Amino acid sequence: MTRKDFQLIADVLKAHGTSPMNRCVIQELAVGFASELAKTNPRFNVQRFVNACTPPKVKLDYVEVRDLTPEEEEKLDIACAENLRNACLS
Repeated sequence: MTRKDFQLIADVLKAHGTSPMNRCVIQELAVGFASELAKTNPRFNVQRFVNACTPPKVKLDYVEVRDLTPEEEEKLDIACAENLRNACLS
């Protein structure tokens, strides 16, 4: 696979991170993709790919299941970061 292919995958994942819950799922998917894609190219940069997949933090302007308080949103972001860090280390 080429860099163009990797970028396409990252762009698709990034486009679907529209909520805090989705961001967490996208980060976990990005780590899973990265570990497999690294096997296809010895120069593949896992951290760069995960960063390219991760959407920017967005403010909630709609209700999914319920409104999240700022504290709940922060806890969710911390949990996602911990899951991502643990996945990268394993």
